[in-house]
Amino acid sequence: MVGRLTLFYLGAIVVLIGIVPWNQIQPGADVTASPFVKVFSADRCPAAAHVVNFVVITAAASSMNCNLYLVSRMLFSLARGGYAPVSLGAYLRAEHR
Repeated sequence: MVGRLTLFYLGAIVVLIGIVPWNQIQPGADVTASPFVKVFSADRCPAAAHVVNFVVITAAASSMNCNLYLVSRMLFSLARGGYAPVSLGAYLRAEHR
């Protein structure tokens, strides 16, 4: 997994630098667009920039959903073990009452 992540990360950087020179990508607080959006804009494909933005927003929402689930399960387990308020460990479904 680490190898694939490294390969994709380095591959993306190589593609970015191959299309948009590194000195044209704005660093720091002056960032106005994603480097991937700049690549697609330079390639005269502005619709692809919207797709990249959609993918980024979807990934962020998916991550938030995953973390919400994990936190709720952790609180439930801690409550069942006596390390959190007991009310957090109660079943909410009617058939378990």
